[in-house]
Amino acid sequence: MTTKSIFSLPSDGNHNHHFGLITPAMNNRLHHHRPTVNGLTVLEVIGGIVIVCVLLALLLPNVRNSREAALRMSCSNQLKQIGLALHNYHYAHKQLPAAMGGTSSLQRGSSNAGRLSGLVSLLPFVEQQAVWEQVVQAGEYPSMGPEPWDDRYAPWSQQIAAYQCPLAPSTSSKFGFTNYTFCIGDVSEQIHQPNVVRGVFACGRNTRFKDIRDGLSNTVAMGEIGNLSKRSVPGQFVTGQPASFLTDPGSASSLHQESVYADELPLSELGRGGCWADGAAGVSLFNTILPPNSPSLAVGGLEAVDGVYSIGSQHENGTHILMADGAVIFITNTIDAGDPHQPPPTPSDLDAADLEAGKVKSPYGLWGAMGTADAGESLLDDF
Repeated sequence: MTTKSIFSLPSDGNHNHHFGLITPAMNNRLHHHRPTVNGLTVLEVIGGIVIVCVLLALLLPNVRNSREAALRMSCSNQLKQIGLALHNYHYAHKQLPAAMGGTSSLQRGSSNAGRLSGLVSLLPFVEQQAVWEQVVQAGEYPSMGPEPWDDRYAPWSQQIAAYQCPLAPSTSSKFGFTNYTFCIGDVSEQIHQPNVVRGVFACGRNTRFKDIRDGLSNTVAMGEIGNLSKRSVPGQFVTGQPASFLTDPGSASSLHQESVYADELPLSELGRGGCWADGAAGVSLFNTILPPNSPSLAVGGLEAVDGVYSIGSQHENGTHILMADGAVIFITNTIDAGDPHQPPPTPSDLDAADLEAGKVKSPYGLWGAMGTADAGESLLDDF
């Protein structure tokens, strides 16, 4: 009888013994299987995921910045088109529209209370002829329509694409809103019934390009304002504030913290730009007193009152402005704005200077100088 030794070596079937060699089959039996995913080990898969996450973390800021840059460019183009509309309007009418105007009457419901924004007059020049014809004909209303706060009037509820920044937050307001409006210079008093025009635009007053003696390329005509977004500073303004803000605009910094107004402050219902048809200062004007994205406030009332009304936007670190020559510039929140605690020039200051053929320079640095149309200030060395 043949006895098989427990020390016998494996054979390959041809009686050839493998001395000291381990075959692949033996290797599989001797070692545990390492878990794999589609032929890759788990560690290799995890390593790949980590690499992808790192690459995404590096690329996402660039994607976000590229998107912001594209939207900012689109916004700039919107404002350029409005600048072209202004020049076409001036060519057609030999003057610019008033920042706020319209018709008025003692009979309620028969007028727009003289509160219409100059954006209404620009409608046919921003390819909105159909809306303009509605306003002129007005149906059951008088020509040029009713008060801009009449929410039954269809044109005032219509959103005009030319007046909307691509970054503007969506709004559920019953009125169409605007992100672009008129500069009235560095004044905070008698805004709605000015004796002297300080900027390119004024309420109830029509100016001409030849009135801008500081130069079209040196003077701000229009710019961006934010829209209602909870208590965010760029799109809101505080109502019913004391007159002390008119002589010390810099104290408005106490009204907010980290771009949000304090909870106890009364805010407007519509916010900045909340109705494109309304020319009241709180809703649709700005002065060059505080730098971009600073607080806005109405003194002693709601929206058609004196106050400090700042430019603002949804863009990071600044906002667009339209110069009177049609150029669009992006200015930052840190632009030189002088001493914000200095009082703005008053109507009596400007009246006296006008009588004496003098010039009252703005106390608000480069930003204030950009807002004045005839103060003897040249900006050529500042750009």
